[in-house]
Amino acid sequence: MKPNKNWSVGFSIKATILLSGVCALLLTQAGTASERANTDVLCEETEAPLQYTCTILLYERGSGKAVTGARIVITADMPDMPMAHNVQPVIAMESEMPGRYQATISLEMRGQWILRLAISGPLRDVVIVAMDFSRHSDYQHAPQSHEQH
Repeated sequence: MKPNKNWSVGFSIKATILLSGVCALLLTQAGTASERANTDVLCEETEAPLQYTCTILLYERGSGKAVTGARIVITADMPDMPMAHNVQPVIAMESEMPGRYQATISLEMRGQWILRLAISGPLRDVVIVAMDFSRHSDYQHAPQSHEQH
């Protein structure tokens, strides 16, 4: 039995489309992975008990360029007592300085807290920051990890 010429042409077209799709997916994933956020977080205690004003400097990890126009939603949880607290999420507001955002967060007690910064806009990322909100700490820490979205 002779091979069907139409079958081989159809197979070649399907294989080319499949290969093109795989290449496009790999290129898209490579581009997304390079768009990661870097943050510096500094929180200062206000006059109100357990209330902190946090300044977030947001910039691209690769280029160091300040990220403007982002939306940052901050949630807080204590690693020693996960989900035991009911701290309301807050949205950081962009300031006049490019890449600088500010938010006021109210905690329920002093101690070790994890701040989760969900970033959307020109780039999407989640940055996890460990903070020590003890009575005499400096409230400034670098990010611990990232979750790509």
